[in-house]
Amino acid sequence: GHAQQPSQTIRGRVLDKDSQQPVPGATILLNGSQKGSFTDENGIFSFEKLPIGRYTLSISMVGYFSQKLPL
Repeated sequence: GHAQQPSQTIRGRVLDKDSQQPVPGATILLNGSQKGSFTDENGIFSFEKLPIGRYTLSISMVGYFSQKLPL
């Protein structure tokens, strides 16, 4: 067979800064790829089998300021 390409998983959790409660349904875009995701009811998201490299997460949710997180 052929060698497995190295890959990485990026996962995280989106919490409200003040209440520390999870934020479900936030949009997570992975700049540098064509992937997007939403947080689940526990505020958790993950992207699997990504090529190794640097990414920036863009997090947006109605009623919140958007944030960009370089990884």
